[in-house]
Amino acid sequence: MAEPGGVEGRRDAAAARVLAAGADRDVSDVRVELRAHRAALSALRDGQRELWEGQRELREEMRAGFAAVESKFAVVNSGLRQIITLLDDRPSGS
Repeated sequence: MAEPGGVEGRRDAAAARVLAAGADRDVSDVRVELRAHRAALSALRDGQRELWEGQRELREEMRAGFAAVESKFAVVNSGLRQIITLLDDRPSGS
């Protein structure tokens, strides 16, 4: 019968240490990958926020531009009404 702590026990302990070291490396590798993924997702989120802000600003500029165009159309429309009124009021022989 083998003694506890004998050759077989030392081999088992050495094998357990090798397995533990491999598991530790695997865990470390996973942590490194998780950090990289977290950094990539954070950068993606920041980029999306910048895009959303840019879209919001662009939408505001577009609405302001449309309002300015509508205002100018109102001025043109008023001028056309005055021209039509003047043309309608002129004597027919002229």
